[in-house]
Amino acid sequence: MAHQRTVRGTDEYDFPVELVWKALTGSNNSNLVDPLDEETYNNSVPKPGTVFTRSLEVVTNERFSFQIKTVMYTATWKIALKSTGACKTRVTVDEIVDFADFRAFAACRFGAGLSHEMRYFMKDVESKLKNYEKKLKLRL
Repeated sequence: MAHQRTVRGTDEYDFPVELVWKALTGSNNSNLVDPLDEETYNNSVPKPGTVFTRSLEVVTNERFSFQIKTVMYTATWKIALKSTGACKTRVTVDEIVDFADFRAFAACRFGAGLSHEMRYFMKDVESKLKNYEKKLKLRL
């Protein structure tokens, strides 16, 4: 039996795509560098408390995806940005999680779960954007 869950979140922000991209990735793409080589990522199991990550795709101001691998699961995050107006951006996030075993699946299913994680992620993006807005207003 495959132990997989998928969750999707979509939100629209009153900010241009470039600013939303900056809030999601930092000031540039330098923080999107893979910390592990491909062989280590694929052939090693992280120890408890350790997280492996790797970037899958980066298209500036449009989309990026990455994977997170822990002892309990491997999660693939796909984030897409779309301009919906002069200063509006729709962000769509898909998270696909493959669990290592049923115990890990049950812990997620009956714990806070992926929906909570997605809501937290979207609120964090909104918080970062509001901080950028405050900084811009202070400069004026």
